[in-house]
Amino acid sequence: MQYASPWSRFLSACADISVLRLLLDLGSLVLPTAWFTNKSVVFAAFVVCILITYFISRAFLNGQTLGMWLFGYRVAKNAKGKRLTWFEEILRFVSQWISVFLFFLPFTYSLFNKKGIHFSDLVVDSSPQKTEAKFTDARPFQKFLGLILIIMAINGILAVIQKVPAIDMFGRIIKGEVARGIHISLVLSCALAGIFNIYGKRRSVHIAAALYFVLSFSAVWSLVIFDIYQRRVSQNLQETLTLANAQTSQPISEKMLKG
Repeated sequence: MQYASPWSRFLSACADISVLRLLLDLGSLVLPTAWFTNKSVVFAAFVVCILITYFISRAFLNGQTLGMWLFGYRVAKNAKGKRLTWFEEILRFVSQWISVFLFFLPFTYSLFNKKGIHFSDLVVDSSPQKTEAKFTDARPFQKFLGLILIIMAINGILAVIQKVPAIDMFGRIIKGEVARGIHISLVLSCALAGIFNIYGKRRSVHIAAALYFVLSFSAVWSLVIFDIYQRRVSQNLQETLTLANAQTSQPISEKMLKG
């Protein structure tokens, strides 16, 4: 029996967290904004996203989360390699959160044993057993990069739909719809590069890295320009108020209070 390395398990956990974040973003777009003022609704939405990411996905991927599927392993019983029961899955999930609250120290145990198991596996007597790769022959890091690029692409589309201020400012600088076209074309290219990475194309790593830096640079540049724009608006408003106060015997704020 071959076991997954701690490195693969770490990347698969990052992939699952990324999927969880994406589901939360989709929920914030689909659900009415007024619902998020209710703490119970927010908590229920968070629980649903966790169930989809860590439990419901296992029913469709032979006991694997999306991250485990990408990195070619599943957590199974040590004795016969059988799938964990739902109770064991929940117990293992709770023990993982306990490890998080203990500053991730229980996870370091996986570095010092051949099976790569940690505290959560000891609780339910399980191990990360490798499975045959399906639909892809890409390396673990390439799969992880592909997933991150696809999630970045989806978040980029959501940013356009939600009219994020930085994207709108990017549109003002490069004449509106042209800027949106550039942004969407970059996003779609990013999605294709992500798919090629997961599928296992050799050159897709270089294409993906280039697109990643282009998208990151454009996003940071848009945010910087938007911040400069906000500061200029605030400065102009302050100068206008100062000039108006200088031309009158009483400050505008005092007049407004008396009125």
